[in-house]
Amino acid sequence: MSASNCAEIYDTPLARPENQPSEWPFSLNLRHEHIWSGISHLSILEHVEREQETLMVPHVSDQRDRLAEHIKMRNRLFAEKGQPEWAHYCENCVRFYLDKDGNPSGELSL
Repeated sequence: MSASNCAEIYDTPLARPENQPSEWPFSLNLRHEHIWSGISHLSILEHVEREQETLMVPHVSDQRDRLAEHIKMRNRLFAEKGQPEWAHYCENCVRFYLDKDGNPSGELSL
């Protein structure tokens, strides 16, 4: 699903007044940029937790730049060590076809 569709799915039900809390102080204009920002933040938070580190961000920079160093570090780790999920295979996303003797036929489907 695209980030734009995610934003629309979120905004559409909340646009109806009966679905808004009284005195709702927020706009209902979630944009794809907000979705990508949320994904970036969640990815960095999960990475920091997995590495048992403490996330520290500067308070003096622009919002868009606060995670820049962490993103660069994460990208470097991906380049050096690879993405853990890249080389996995499981029965949900890879199918092995067996020949008449029960041996893998050499074909696989993703």
